[in-house]
This record gives sequence, C-alpha cells and structure tokens, in this order.
Amino acid sequence: LMTIRLGVVMDPITAINPKKDSTLAMLLAALRRDWTLHYMEPGDLYLRVRVLPHPFFRREGDDLHAELPVSLHEALLGAEVPVPTMKGRVQLKIPAETQNGRTIRLAGQGMPRAAGGQGDMYVTVKVVLPQKLSGEERELVEKLAKQRANENVRSHLL
Repeated sequence: LMTIRLGVVMDPITAINPKKDSTLAMLLAALRRDWTLHYMEPGDLYLRVRVLPHPFFRREGDDLHAELPVSLHEALLGAEVPVPTMKGRVQLKIPAETQNGRTIRLAGQGMPRAAGGQGDMYVTVKVVLPQKLSGEERELVEKLAKQRANENVRSHLL
C-alpha cells in the first residue's frame, strides 16, 4: 500500500514525471479519461493505491517474471509450448535437456517503458514429474536408471 501525493493545480497529469513511474502515469491517464472532478478547490490530491499480485506474472520494474510448468518429456526431448504474455499467447521453444529452474528470456514481452519500448519477460521452467505411473512407464524409468547407474548427480557436493 502506498500513498501518492500529487500537486494539482490545473491538470493532474502534468504533476507527475511519467519517466519515473509508468504505472502512475497510466493510472492518471485513466483518471483523465474516465473521471471528471467538479466543484473542487485547487490543491493536493492524495491517492492510496494497492497493486494486487497477478496470479501468473510477477513484475520487477518493466520486466515480467513467470513460472512455466513443463512436463518431463518436454524438458528431456524439447518442445514448443504456449506461454501467456501481456500481448497474448506466444510459442516458447524449450530446448532438449532443459533443466528445472532454467530461465528463458522473451525479449519485448514485458511492460511498456515510459521512455518507449518494452521490458522483457523471463520464464522459469518448472519440470512437473508424472504421477501414478503405469506398469509400462515404471519399467521404462527403471531401464533408464539401469543405463545411468554410474551417474552421480551429487558428486559436486561430496
């Protein structure tokens, strides 16, 4: 929750610097279009604004961050998967053998910058392991485990 003090003389839009806070500039542009203030004395306007978190996007400046669930076979073999952005869905190429936690940058898919252009979107891959394996699937995983029996993924910890 933040309190914003705007010096209002004639036009609240000119009382801010949109290069410093693009969110506030967009809010005031919406106020200018939709609200008309009648019978008010010139003075200061105080706004208390609460920005609620988005269920998918997390904003850091002009950049957006999101976590993308990816199936095990998509991470291992590679795939093109749909990703929601502020402009609509785009296809994101997941390279073969993508590790859990890898972050992929989508240039220009972030928030508009006050000075022009767009921020970026950063998508972090979250590999979702299958549950309730069938007998055949379990056999395939056991076969993979036997082929990689000498692999020690924790060797760097010892």
